[in-house]
Amino acid sequence: MWALLPVKKLKGAKRRLSPLLSEDERSGLARAMLTDVLAALEGAGNLEGIAIVTDDEDAIQMGKAAGHTILPEPDTGGLNGALSHGLQALMNKGVRSVFIIHGDVPAVTSYEIDQLVTLQPPPLFVTIAKALSDGGTNGMVLSPPDCIPMLYGKDSANKHVAMADQMDIPVEHVALEGLGLDIDHPEDLLAFLAQAPAGATMDYLLATGLDKRLKERNQTK
Repeated sequence: MWALLPVKKLKGAKRRLSPLLSEDERSGLARAMLTDVLAALEGAGNLEGIAIVTDDEDAIQMGKAAGHTILPEPDTGGLNGALSHGLQALMNKGVRSVFIIHGDVPAVTSYEIDQLVTLQPPPLFVTIAKALSDGGTNGMVLSPPDCIPMLYGKDSANKHVAMADQMDIPVEHVALEGLGLDIDHPEDLLAFLAQAPAGATMDYLLATGLDKRLKERNQTK
């Protein structure tokens, strides 16, 4: 099984955090989170390879330095188009199952990834790790990679499940504390601080003083 990681432009990322973080701070946070996600993937024992679909230069350099496969992001189609392109590219390499993960789940661990990717055997299966807060799809295993279409967006986990059910594909639901926490809002960063996982993201929050700013903001609410 391969991992497929889509990465948007790191500069100016996470705009929903803009009430609290400057553009440079958001870019730095996005890079730190990507570092942690890559570290978790690299530490997992049940992945054959890691592919990154992106046109961000920093992400490309990070991936190349670690020996990962870089896939160019299509000009159109958004996240779903990028993932569909990446899945097809991996299928062209003979990959039979893929684990999709995103770069904004910095609390994910290698152990969680190994749990997720060993839950089902090929040839036909879907496993979904739902976001704990907003109904998104934080992690998804597809076997084969094109067994369902990509339906990322609002309430995507339920949409992916409904599509798999419609196509009579078995679906496994998994709740994982680290993978379930995606960082979109200041409240998500507070939840991350409560989990307190070691890594680049925690180091960044502490080094920039963002941890204190978040806590002060929460106290004044």
